[in-house]
Amino acid sequence: MLNTPCPAEQICLFNEFVGSVAARTGDVKVLLDANGEVLDIVREAKLRVREGRQVLQGTGAGATWLRSNIEIGDFVAVTTRTDPPLSQFEQAVSGGPLIVEDGRFVEDCMCALRDCSATKQPKAQLLCEDFTTDWKTKHYEWVRMPRSAIGFDEQRETLIVAVADGYQAGYSRGMTQEEFADLLREFGAHTAMELDGGGSATLVLEDKVINRPPDEKWRALYRQRAALLLGRARRRGDDRQEEVEGRGKAPQLSLLIDLARR
Repeated sequence: MLNTPCPAEQICLFNEFVGSVAARTGDVKVLLDANGEVLDIVREAKLRVREGRQVLQGTGAGATWLRSNIEIGDFVAVTTRTDPPLSQFEQAVSGGPLIVEDGRFVEDCMCALRDCSATKQPKAQLLCEDFTTDWKTKHYEWVRMPRSAIGFDEQRETLIVAVADGYQAGYSRGMTQEEFADLLREFGAHTAMELDGGGSATLVLEDKVINRPPDEKWRALYRQRAALLLGRARRRGDDRQEEVEGRGKAPQLSLLIDLARR
């Protein structure tokens, strides 16, 4: 995870854009400077992230691993990688859910990957987007709200970007997912994915906001959702390696953690 609440049994990374990492029962936080030197290690306390610094937060087994392997004064190199490798792509966009596929509206199931075992929908575990069920309830089905999306035509030659305003009585109440998907299909989209919505649905063209967002000011967006797959410790003069594993939805983020002690 990067700049988003850390799941149980994980090690997550935070940078200056998050501002601070909240206190959490049982966690361990490691503060790194711009050179990777460990400046502080705190437990169950809020930690501010200043410019140029990073924080590793461990929960459960992740907290145990950090506590056992890292000391103040160590040098930690954190390398990120993704599966599939982002080096295979020229550009990448974080978003979802998919709402147009093969020229048709795609309706996501009303459960998250972790609780889809109880659903009666066929193949739900394979098709469900990994958003929480509570989040889906507030964004799917009958809900009309501001939305934004990006898509391609069938030949993948034309990029289609659309924003629908909402939350403004007398001007625009917003659109449901299916209504928005129909609009994208009208524009020629064969495949399309939603981006952030609500007060974050903003379209800028040539340095000008050309839609009418419900908020009076732009929102700061800094979160990237991914999951830690592997944390690995290597110390100079020490061939021992340890792993901390986790699971996430592809594309997945891995952290490779190299330690050096003075």
